[in-house]
Amino acid sequence: PAVLGLAVLGATAAGALAGDWNGGDGPLRRMSGSAAVPVPAPPPIPTYKPEWYFRLDAGIGFVSGDDGLSENGLVFGTEDTPGAAGPTQFGTRPSWFNDDFQTFGTFGGGVGRYWSDRFRTDVTVEARTKSEGIIDGTESYISHSDVGGVWTPDPNTRVDVHVRDTTSTRSVFSLVNAYYELGRHMGVQPYVGAGIGIAYNEITRSHSTSEETCDPTTGCTTSNLRNAYTASGKANTFSLAAALTAGLTYDLSDITSLDFNYRLLYVGGTSVRMAVTDPAAGLTSQSRVTIGDTLEHQLRAGLRFNIN
Repeated sequence: PAVLGLAVLGATAAGALAGDWNGGDGPLRRMSGSAAVPVPAPPPIPTYKPEWYFRLDAGIGFVSGDDGLSENGLVFGTEDTPGAAGPTQFGTRPSWFNDDFQTFGTFGGGVGRYWSDRFRTDVTVEARTKSEGIIDGTESYISHSDVGGVWTPDPNTRVDVHVRDTTSTRSVFSLVNAYYELGRHMGVQPYVGAGIGIAYNEITRSHSTSEETCDPTTGCTTSNLRNAYTASGKANTFSLAAALTAGLTYDLSDITSLDFNYRLLYVGGTSVRMAVTDPAAGLTSQSRVTIGDTLEHQLRAGLRFNIN
């Protein structure tokens, strides 16, 4: 009886407690509730890292001072004071060479690859606008003749020689370049670079000489054309090209960047040879015009497009 009473009391309390756990909605077996729902982590935002790019560039450059232009082989006349062996012939005078500033335009493109966040390389092909080397000058001398084995001047005959020789060069050069980025500062990336390659040069040359005579005893008031001749030649050559670059890159978007740079471009020397015939003297000269090594200062701007 006492045990039976305790059992009945325990069952009653368990039922009441179960009703409380379940909001008073029945026995323990009907108890229900809401389980915790896991919240998925947000997907990672991908970082865009291009691997390849192509570029378009244009610029302007200049070579100051002497560009190394020289000529060898032409003979135009005789000095006024011949030696015992006869008149000394003279050729192209150094003062005839044009050593003014020469300005060029360049344009081209290339393909490159990013190897890391700071190191990249590319291969570029660029064309340079036509440049000209000009020989332009006049020389006068007194005509001499051999009289009884003695070279005697003719005081009534002065010869005025006018020479013009133009060598035009168009170049296309290809460089393999490497660049190192120096970091990012307020959206701007400074960098330095170097490149090496070859230049293909297409050279055309034209030459003209005219000789006029006059009488210096009368002040050369009138002149007579004594001789005139022309010649032309062409050559296609290859030479070494190399460059040092310092620039700034500014990102317009994930795929497009502006590029401004200064480049010091070295182009190796080249030459063109041709035969020049003076019909009056019956003389053919093998003339060579040489364009020396040049260092060109360039300011360039371009666009770089990133691709995967």
